[in-house]
Amino acid sequence: MQARSSESRSIEDRSSESRSIEDRSSEDRSIESRSSESRSRHWHATIVTRLQAGDPVALTELYDATSATIFAYALRTATCRDDAWEATLNAYRTAWQAPQLLADVRVPVELRLASFIRCTSPVSSPVQVTRTQSRKLP
Repeated sequence: MQARSSESRSIEDRSSESRSIEDRSSEDRSIESRSSESRSRHWHATIVTRLQAGDPVALTELYDATSATIFAYALRTATCRDDAWEATLNAYRTAWQAPQLLADVRVPVELRLASFIRCTSPVSSPVQVTRTQSRKLP
């Protein structure tokens, strides 16, 4: 009888250890997530401050960190690759000319840049669509 109870205690101990490890693991992930978010916000705030000071290296760092995402978004909203490229460049031009528009660190910088694409995208212009369609005509 004692062998059985010690065996069941051993299983219970392992089970509670496993739960304890899982709890610590989820806590660690939560802390890492908050830490990553904090680093991202700090980077964002630093980039905005440097852009406001007129640092061209900050624009380069912003472009290097976000351009693939921004171009992918522009490509989905534009009528052609050239329009997407132009919309992407316009988004970074806006960031350079008006860095205060990026200042709210609660919103990821990629979303801010994407909002610039929405505002400047040639897709929304019916004239642009007509020009694109007319290029296809013989």
